[in-house]
Amino acid sequence: MFEHPVFDIAIGLVLIYALLSIVVSILMEMWNQYRQSRGKLLAVAIKQLLKDPLNKHYGELLLEHFLIKNLCNPDDRRPPQYISANLFAEALIDIIAQQARHTFVTLELPKVGERGVELCVATDSSERTINERDSAGGEREASVKEVIHRFKLGLEAMEPSPLRDALFSMYDKSGQDYEKLKTRLETWYDDYMERVSGWYKRRQGKNALVFGFLVAIGLNVDSLHLLHSLSMDEGLRRELNDMAVSVADDYEALADSSKQEALVLEKLVRTYAADSLSDTDERLIRSRIQLQDSLANSYLMRADSVLGILSDLTVPIGWSAQTAPLSWRRSEASLSAAPAPRQSAGLLAYNQRRNSRVSIWYFVGIAITGIALSTGAPFWFDILLKLVNIRRAGGKPSASQ
Repeated sequence: MFEHPVFDIAIGLVLIYALLSIVVSILMEMWNQYRQSRGKLLAVAIKQLLKDPLNKHYGELLLEHFLIKNLCNPDDRRPPQYISANLFAEALIDIIAQQARHTFVTLELPKVGERGVELCVATDSSERTINERDSAGGEREASVKEVIHRFKLGLEAMEPSPLRDALFSMYDKSGQDYEKLKTRLETWYDDYMERVSGWYKRRQGKNALVFGFLVAIGLNVDSLHLLHSLSMDEGLRRELNDMAVSVADDYEALADSSKQEALVLEKLVRTYAADSLSDTDERLIRSRIQLQDSLANSYLMRADSVLGILSDLTVPIGWSAQTAPLSWRRSEASLSAAPAPRQSAGLLAYNQRRNSRVSIWYFVGIAITGIALSTGAPFWFDILLKLVNIRRAGGKPSASQ
């Protein structure tokens, strides 16, 4: 069963989708980097998490906090794309606690017969305690217990609100222990960020469909044409199946899923597109195709590497005056005279028919490609891995004489 050519065709088609999905991912990364999508959504999410109309705008205060604001790039002023749970908890505790450290200035109205006004400074009990300890033992930083005490005073100074109640509940359940309080805030933040990740993925789903169709049209990838070509070109099937086994081994061996696509691409470039390059050139290629969100050239080099691999394998994609749809304007005689290396008689006849007349199936094939690529590279790599593992359960078909 697994030696049937249909299984080889499926593996080859899935591999092509997986590689082209990398191009879609690269274009989406470039677009998100340009639009600052991650940073903007993170800022909106934090403001919503700490939204409290009855008190201060704690979301804005947290984003402007010294610890958070220093995460931004000072050159382009891009918002931070990631804030750790530990940093969030530290900044929020500091913001609430600082409400009890501010010095209050009171204005006393002059009595009858006196001139001017008198200003007096009043501090809270915790501040007086610190001052007394400082005068006795010298200047030093407040202890953790004092920070927790200030945090409680800051909560008591807030107007009654759902946010105040939630923070008070965490404070009470922590037993006035700083580490336990921070742990509860971190858990609260992590749970919320999981939902934010879901929102981001749903937003990216629409972008993935748009960029999937852009790649399908821009590279002229007709899925039905690929299916016919793979069914008639045994040499192409064999090359794609050999590459699929190598890709599946590399992809399965990588533990960090965030780097799987980039590292698999690096190995493919070294194997299929860098055979004649020197060690220096190979190092240059590897450095350019690594994940570097701040460099647009890195994205372009990674996309160019994928297209170079598919071109070396003579996968029938791309625009040409002698192939559909541009060939529909040319005469049948000029099309028959076009060179067609490594093609069987059946494949030549099929290409002749496809390139010589307008067909609605071309547009259907483009639509299938756009929808397929919008599902994402991880989806196709997982399917590829399963197909290769199924193939390993059976025997690999031998090459024909």
